[in-house]
Amino acid sequence: VTPLAGYVLAGGASRRMGRDKALLEKDGELLLVRIARALGEVCETVRVLAPAGRYEALGYEVLPDLRPGQGPLGGIETALSNCASEWALIVACDVPNVDGEWLRTLAGAEEDRYAVIASGDPPNPLVAVWRRSALGAVSRAIDEGKLRVRDLLEELPVRLLIPPRAEILANWNEPKDVSAGGD
Repeated sequence: VTPLAGYVLAGGASRRMGRDKALLEKDGELLLVRIARALGEVCETVRVLAPAGRYEALGYEVLPDLRPGQGPLGGIETALSNCASEWALIVACDVPNVDGEWLRTLAGAEEDRYAVIASGDPPNPLVAVWRRSALGAVSRAIDEGKLRVRDLLEELPVRLLIPPRAEILANWNEPKDVSAGGD
């Protein structure tokens, strides 16, 4: 098994939610802690991608974006720049149903591509295992002001992997998503 570095993407402003999504709870557990725990089942290391000072109190190493204000792509760039392994497993903090079993499947699907992306409708590039060598393409996209991760994926050789249950990729973006349970 290839060593993996795990990253929780938690640097967003949570504008639509109106409060910090990483600190929402599912089954009595903070989403950030829930995702970090699932990553810990698969990865040698787990770090949080967020502004400095935001989550250190939860006991995690926090990596601020190398280039703040670049959205999720900036977090991916930071993770790939920090990653000592060939692969980085990056999961957004607002996907409460992701578990270690699915992440093991995703991580085990690595191949000669830049990324393996969880395929839903649409695919979720923020639940993915990224090859460290994708860093150049990620940095170029940011340099060119192309900040949509989905746009970058159209230019890279990636593999889409369908989860066994669609609710694995349900994410919490708005208060109504939380009340629905994320399923």
